[in-house]
Amino acid sequence: IDATIDSKSTRGLAMEIKEIQHRLAKRNMNACSRDTGVGYQTVVNIQRGITRKPKPETLAKIIKWIKEN
Repeated sequence: IDATIDSKSTRGLAMEIKEIQHRLAKRNMNACSRDTGVGYQTVVNIQRGITRKPKPETLAKIIKWIKEN
């Protein structure tokens, strides 16, 4: 899915799913999960493309973490 995430909860944090997956591939999934409060398996599933439509709140947390790390 190449749709850009841009809803009320992620306004200003627009980033394509493919870009999120690419950036997560270079990072520690355990650290992302721990720091964001998002379940480890959820982070892994988003990174691998298994989760096709993650919740906007979850994406907002992950996008913020990616930008800060």
